Amino acid sequence: MAVIELKGISKTYKKGNEEVTALIDINFTFDKGKFYAIMGHSGSGKSTLISILGLMNKFDLGEFLLNEKSIKDLNDIEASKIRMKEIGFVFQEFYLDEYMSALDNVILPMLINKEIDKMNREKIAEDLLKKFNLVERKN
Repeated sequence: MAVIELKGISKTYKKGNEEVTALIDINFTFDKGKFYAIMGHSGSGKSTLISILGLMNKFDLGEFLLNEKSIKDLNDIEASKIRMKEIGFVFQEFYLDEYMSALDNVILPMLINKEIDKMNREKIAEDLLKKFNLVERKN
């Protein structure tokens, strides 16, 4: 089953009077349960593609289906809700707060999710740390 389907995705940036084309006619399907690597030389559009896949950047042309629904006309609030619930990133740099415990770093993104009850955050975080064999590092 396709989780993400890209059809003819293109993106051009404007820098002053100059236009820089980052993506041209990208067609790809990401299937549920599979892992993908996006590779290429510097300047090939990897970061642009990932920012579009993560709903952090808009594309100029084409169609982007997420779970068979078009995301083209999402506003920022709708895109943020989808990012919060359905899209995850593992950054090259971990972006952890070095002054917080691992447990608190896991709890932190839950603070903006009104669907996660305040009383359950710590248990959810501990369960996640256990799942990834990091419970011994929670403090």
